[in-house]
Amino acid sequence: MADIALSGREADLVHAALSQDRSTALKAWDSWCGSVILEEAPHAELRLLPMVHANLSRVAPDSPLPAKLRGKARATFTFNRLIGHEALPVLRALGAAMPVMVTKGIAFCVQFNAWAYRQTGDVDVHVRYRHLRPAVDIFTGLGWTPKYGMTPRSLKFRTPLRRNSWNLAKGKGDIDLHWRLLECETAGRLADMFWNSAVASSLFGVPVMTPSPEFSVVGSLHHGFREGTRADILQTLVDCWHWLPLCDRTHLAEAVGVSNTGPLLSTLESAFEAARLSRGAPAAVLRGAQAPQARPKAGPRVRTDKFVLRHRQVYRMWERLGRPELIERQMLRFLGPASRPLAPSSNPRAAYDLRDCAVIDEIGGPGWGWPEPEHTCFWSDLGDNRLLVPLPAVRDYLAIFSVSAAARSSPKPDVWVFVNGRRAQKIKLRSASGTAFPILVPRAHLFGRWVEFSFRPNHFDIGPATAYWERRSLPAVGLRIMPMENVAAALAADTVTR
Repeated sequence: MADIALSGREADLVHAALSQDRSTALKAWDSWCGSVILEEAPHAELRLLPMVHANLSRVAPDSPLPAKLRGKARATFTFNRLIGHEALPVLRALGAAMPVMVTKGIAFCVQFNAWAYRQTGDVDVHVRYRHLRPAVDIFTGLGWTPKYGMTPRSLKFRTPLRRNSWNLAKGKGDIDLHWRLLECETAGRLADMFWNSAVASSLFGVPVMTPSPEFSVVGSLHHGFREGTRADILQTLVDCWHWLPLCDRTHLAEAVGVSNTGPLLSTLESAFEAARLSRGAPAAVLRGAQAPQARPKAGPRVRTDKFVLRHRQVYRMWERLGRPELIERQMLRFLGPASRPLAPSSNPRAAYDLRDCAVIDEIGGPGWGWPEPEHTCFWSDLGDNRLLVPLPAVRDYLAIFSVSAAARSSPKPDVWVFVNGRRAQKIKLRSASGTAFPILVPRAHLFGRWVEFSFRPNHFDIGPATAYWERRSLPAVGLRIMPMENVAAALAADTVTR
């Protein structure tokens, strides 16, 4: 969980944004202004300035405020309305096919008419998990593109096993598509409560749903205190202060209990006290919610990559037996590769850019997460991470597997490489002198015009309570594969870790 403790300056700003007492709000604002140059304030604090402007304009309308505050409010209004309108066509199409909900910043704007003072970065849209694939088809059919190189195939079949949302863009529009509120032991019950308690609303005349006030608090707590940046933490304080008076205390207690966010209520209350807001109605709702006893938080489940496996039951049985090499070789010999890539190609290539999600769709089996937004690598994240590569002929080959510089900080730095079920070598990422590793592919190990590489982190013992980042092992960048007779010339230009 993030460090929630407020600095004195942050506490002043939150107080100026929320306090209904004229004198204390102005005093907090003057204190903040006296401790920082407006243009040099951190992003986390700048994000709250439209809220400060709106609050001071209400409680102290005759008090002079910097013109830049008014400009920030106008820019916030313009941006929020722009991205909201850009989302309308896809929201109409989604709403005609399935239940659809807008949440977080846009839901706040709709509920409180806060277009000029609740800053947003995108439009958060929720669909049920079972509706994700048709939802992605609707998005792409209307010209929306998954961001950061994500492919629609991966967004439908690979990414949902690991994440709860992904952004798509079109023109100036930016939508964060969610299919899961959050990960917890009671995810099924939580999803039902989330959707059954939703409120009918509209966005610029388009019918949508918004979360109940109780689930708006739950979503804000989880995003701000468990996942978010410093700016998200401060925004959570402001958002919850507005949502809490609308909450039913019994329903709030039930929602935070099922979502395992109950322990965060006391954290929120402490933050309100730090910002000198402990006497307001929202704080009273917190005290009356009777948050249940804290339980151990369940992290992301380790789900099987079932959509990229050819013989799921056989594969699962092999995994339960401890991945014995002899059985693996017989499986591959008689049943063919274990991997079933999302977009396989029978045309061999000499080089594969593994940072590219489309390439992972082409040769990736189980064990690959999602493309890094900066296009630096593609992390592996399971105990068995496979690549299925077509070959032009049955002969001896040398493969060169490369990783990014992030490999030195890999949580699972020792990785065994298997070639068609045969142990080939061990990669030691932290002690390696380079980032490229040769892998021999002898003709005797081939069962046809293909080779399946398996990368298996040493001592990969991961349970569902483990944070996702602890499951990662290889930040894959590229794979080259060449006939042995061509190796000498190719290696002359490369630095390969031996």
